Amino acid sequence: MTSDTQTPHEVDFQHIPTGGFFGECVQPTRAAAEQYAIDKLIGLGEERFESEQAARFAGYTAADARTYAVRIYPSRTTSPS
Repeated sequence: MTSDTQTPHEVDFQHIPTGGFFGECVQPTRAAAEQYAIDKLIGLGEERFESEQAARFAGYTAADARTYAVRIYPSRTTSPS
C-alpha cells in the first residue's frame, strides 16, 4: 500500500479459478478505490467481510476474497494540465 493515499489508484479484479483479470479503472484516492472494490466484490457475490479484507490488503499483488481477488495500486497515469 502506498503512503500517498490522496493520489489516483488503479483497481482491477481477478477471477481466481481462471486467473483472468478484468474491470480495470482508476479512482481518485486509495479510499475511493477501496470502496469501489468492496462494492464491486459484493456485487459479484462475495461476502462483505471478505470484500472489506481484500480491499484493505490489496496492492500490486491481488488480495483474495473467495472467488474473486482485487488489486489496488497507485496509478501511473497523469492527468492533462
